[in-house]
Amino acid sequence: MIPALSDSISALLRRAADDTSRCLSIAALLPDFLAQVHLLPEQVLRPDPAGYRRSLLHEAGDGSFSIGCFVWAPGQRTPIHDHTGWGVIGVAAGTLRETSYRLENGRPVAEGSKRLARGSCAWCLPAEGDIHQVGADGDGPALSLHVYGARFAEVCANRYQAAS
Repeated sequence: MIPALSDSISALLRRAADDTSRCLSIAALLPDFLAQVHLLPEQVLRPDPAGYRRSLLHEAGDGSFSIGCFVWAPGQRTPIHDHTGWGVIGVAAGTLRETSYRLENGRPVAEGSKRLARGSCAWCLPAEGDIHQVGADGDGPALSLHVYGARFAEVCANRYQAAS
């Protein structure tokens, strides 16, 4: 599954003219692979009671993209963060809640949220403001595939504290 997905993404990236077209193309491609997550190693698919699980599945040798799997137990979520490049998320199981933020006096202020159901995709582009928080939205675990236009370790480097 992952070799086929990474080959497809590599081909898309060679053809895409800009980050928006990259995200749109990957979001159109990703749902076919979401139904195959059961082929991933079991340890990647299990929730971790201590916090959401973030596993690297593939990283292009040149650092042009990476693929990760995230698993949340009910109530778990990422910190409020931004990205170093474009990113696409596809929900393979459960539901997620993505809350978008804008900075006001250096602090994140929620702008709105959307529910991402199984099979759906969303993306972020730094040029459009990509500060958000993602987490499980329901009584069961959630699982998603993430494709980033950067090395996995370089994504989500900037974290923000919500105003009290």
